[in-house]
Formats: sequence, C-alpha cells, structure tokens
Amino acid sequence: MARNRIADTDGRVPPGQFVVEKWPVLSYGPTPRFNPATWDFHLSGLVADPLRLNYQQFRGLPQSRL
Repeated sequence: MARNRIADTDGRVPPGQFVVEKWPVLSYGPTPRFNPATWDFHLSGLVADPLRLNYQQFRGLPQSRL
C-alpha cells in the first residue's frame, strides 16, 4: 500500500505551518511589473567610479558561467 506523504508528517509539523505538495511561492504581495524602458541599475557607495546603466547597457555587459 502506498504511503501518504502528508500522513507521514502528522505531529511533526510545527504549529502554524503546513506541508506543501507544490513548489512554495516565496514572495508576499503582487509581483511588480517590469518596464525595460524605465529600469536602471545604480552602482554607488565605496566605489572608484559610480555607475548608472539602463537595461540595454546592463544586458550588454560581458557574461560568464563558472
């Protein structure tokens, strides 16, 4: 007989929490809309040259995979 995964956790799940069967959503509230025309990236603080890039410039930066 197949075992029920939820039944296996009875009494082991802390109060106020529950077992999920799907990937959990790890955000709260609505997801903000993305507009590449108004998006920008700021690099500031303790840096030699502060930098501000728009989305097209940001996407044009070199990429690598380790």
